[in-house]
Amino acid sequence: MKILNKNSSICFLIVLLVFSRLIPHPPNFTPLIALTVLSGLLFKNFYISIFVLVSSMFFSDVIIGFHKNMIFIYLILILIGALFFKFANNFNSKNLLGFSLTGALLFYLLSNFIVWTSSGMYYKLSLYENLLPLF
Repeated sequence: MKILNKNSSICFLIVLLVFSRLIPHPPNFTPLIALTVLSGLLFKNFYISIFVLVSSMFFSDVIIGFHKNMIFIYLILILIGALFFKFANNFNSKNLLGFSLTGALLFYLLSNFIVWTSSGMYYKLSLYENLLPLF
């Protein structure tokens, strides 16, 4: 019975995360990063935490639509999950805010870097063009 409760809790969490991405919300403001940071605390198994994160992203992307940088976003979430899984024993009320802000900042910086490098939206200066004004 205990396994059934655990499995149903995991399924409920996945459904809840999918729903959180589908309802109207400010851009990049879903509980997915919070769960990524706290996954080491919630799930004692790294593979279960990654399964919950990736499956909730995948199921919501099936509804929202896929994009070309999707694999990189998944890899960033796995990276953040792995990083904070190592710190699961160090969580307390004092450093929770710092860990939360660090996880959100990491996701923001890495995902925006991927968009910057992979899209043609932004002009990229070469090293020569950066050094030219110095001469």
